[in-house]
Amino acid sequence: MRFCSLRLCAGLLVTLPLHEAAAAPVPTAPNALPPVADVKPVTDTYFGTTIIDNYRWMEGEPSPAFRSFLSASKTFADDVIGRVRGIAKLQKDIDSFSGPYVTVSDMTPDGETLFYLRRGPKDDVARLVTRGASTGDERVLVDPETLPDARPHSEIDQIAPSPDGAYVAFGLQDNGPDSTVLRVFDSAQGVMLGEHIPGARFAAVSWLPDSSGFYYTRPADGGSTNRPRLRLAVFLHKLGSKTDRDVLTLDAAYLPFPYHARTVVPRLVLPPGSDYALAVLSNGVGQDIAVYSAPISELGEHPAPWRGLAEEGDGVTEISVSGPIAFLLTHAQAPTFRVVSEDLADPGFATARTVMPAGDGVITGIAAAADALYAARRAGSGMQLLRLDYNQSVAEQIRLPFAGTIAPAYGGSGGLIADPRVNGTFLSLESWMHPKVWLRYDLRVHRITDPSIMPVFPRDVSAYQAIETTATGDDGTKIPLSLIARRDVAKDKARPVLLEAFGSYGYAYDARYLPIALAWADQGGVFAVAHVRGGGELGRPWHDAGRLGAKANSMLDLLACARALAAQGYSNPAKIAASGTNAGALTVAGAMLRDPGAFRAVLLRAGLLNPLRSEEYPNGAANIAEFGSAHDPMQFKSLFALDPYEHVQPGTAYPAVLLTGSLADPVAPAWHAAKMAARLMADSSSGRPILLRVSQDGGSPNRADQEELQAEELGFLLWQLDMPDFAEAPAAPPRARGRHKGLARTEPRHPA
Repeated sequence: MRFCSLRLCAGLLVTLPLHEAAAAPVPTAPNALPPVADVKPVTDTYFGTTIIDNYRWMEGEPSPAFRSFLSASKTFADDVIGRVRGIAKLQKDIDSFSGPYVTVSDMTPDGETLFYLRRGPKDDVARLVTRGASTGDERVLVDPETLPDARPHSEIDQIAPSPDGAYVAFGLQDNGPDSTVLRVFDSAQGVMLGEHIPGARFAAVSWLPDSSGFYYTRPADGGSTNRPRLRLAVFLHKLGSKTDRDVLTLDAAYLPFPYHARTVVPRLVLPPGSDYALAVLSNGVGQDIAVYSAPISELGEHPAPWRGLAEEGDGVTEISVSGPIAFLLTHAQAPTFRVVSEDLADPGFATARTVMPAGDGVITGIAAAADALYAARRAGSGMQLLRLDYNQSVAEQIRLPFAGTIAPAYGGSGGLIADPRVNGTFLSLESWMHPKVWLRYDLRVHRITDPSIMPVFPRDVSAYQAIETTATGDDGTKIPLSLIARRDVAKDKARPVLLEAFGSYGYAYDARYLPIALAWADQGGVFAVAHVRGGGELGRPWHDAGRLGAKANSMLDLLACARALAAQGYSNPAKIAASGTNAGALTVAGAMLRDPGAFRAVLLRAGLLNPLRSEEYPNGAANIAEFGSAHDPMQFKSLFALDPYEHVQPGTAYPAVLLTGSLADPVAPAWHAAKMAARLMADSSSGRPILLRVSQDGGSPNRADQEELQAEELGFLLWQLDMPDFAEAPAAPPRARGRHKGLARTEPRHPA
């Protein structure tokens, strides 16, 4: 359970020498020139530093003028990308590596029954299904597309079955997370109940022991979650009652215990089989949580008798409960994390007992079952599954079927999951060369079993390899670097390389199966993942070394990885592209600005590219702990220095850049990408294309649209790397395009 531009300020940006590289051909599109954004200067002064922002008008709620600019930019980008040869074949390659393409997420064991979201090869959206953990019988409970009030983009974004399995609460969104409405399905009767609770993006439903109602989180005043100063609160809802009768239980603005984060996300959790409730607080983006407990029977008292298990600053990132005992994962006095236990009847972090000490590998997740505490721990390029029997003092290692990643629980995509009333655990496992599977540790046979939740993957990938190497940073730090390529890849210094990075919030880019990586490798290339500082691959110190004033390390590490790929004989700067998503795009863009010649092409997906302005808008304040605040004189200096948008320099030969986004994205609003694109279009002197593709509708693309988007992104990069199979074709009439063009689904993203 993890909760879960005066353009430059002197001295803040060092311009490095440019690598020599010939300009790529400029396309002769049907729309020959991209739209030019209006310039409307706005001047701000921060602690003596004057900044002129020419594109401030793009921020906030999308105006008609902004929508028009986005539409024209997307049309131009579609025309350009649509004439790149080889994309159709690339899409077929991605499809073949995707195999059966069944995704299973939000796995939730409820006794001997599993609830999860399943999206099959022909499904546009995931369906809520239930399955007998032992029998394997699967039944569809809710298909969003068949609900009477469903809209074209309706999809389920969270689920929470009641303790007896009679009901399932779920979030239904039709235009991004901020449109989420909480609904309830009666799984015993097979009917929808009348519950219809808006503003439920952060709902985190937790049911009462008798399944008569649940606690959930929403805005304290019932308004939208899409506001600059969001005040969240926990309410108790009884089935059949109206939302305006819900009982306010925990208000983030009036907490009965100390918690001082700028943004507070409160949740109330009732672990199955326990007599205690947990109040769990987070700042919305960071992994650290504070936890307080109180007997469920005394929650109605005013005030409730809350007692602290972990306070702000105790370094706790995860909690799992079995009966009267709470297990906490913490980095306090343990850079690679340790697990401690507390008695819920007499809690206290200072006297907590270490039950799983820190070791060489980072402990990434825990799950308490009826028989034991289970934990995932990194070991080289894979992970170990540990089992600590409650009657033993030392954990045993459980053999896994292959070396891979047990995904963290945040985001619902995978995890280590257990029901404290039932023996054993479920886990997801995947690697660079093996698609994700859901497995079970079955105590009855004392081994990992495959319950066949996922179909057998039919594709043979033995011709490909994953290579773990390192790069050396400017300060001597060794940066882990993962490479995916064909076994016969040539070290001729001419391979097309796609270098990807994230490096923020302490989240690790662990090994995962990426069809796009194998499709890229089939072009004779190398797909590389730079595990830069700011992520969590090497524990808390690795995160701290790439946040706030040290954030520049993330960008410098990425440049070091690009140099290493050249030094190891794979490529050269004219054949290297870089990509990043959300905060990863911030890392990539920052590296590009520090050394514009390091990459020939750049892909920035849903980028957080103007963090200096983020905290003025919804969800932006949640990034203060990671990047700093523009309203703090010391943090402003480092925040301004790392802001890509503020450091685009006129007359500089920047790489080709494709920027994507969605107007429905609450995490990285589309104005980040649009402002950055406008500046690059105005200031780049390279003649290489700067393209902007922003989707103006919500929802996730279906399989065909998703793979087409990915193929177009890779095709754009390969075209710019001068790969012969991706040369520009003659202009042709525009073709019909999918409704979701603009933003391919990628990971990782932070869980706010």
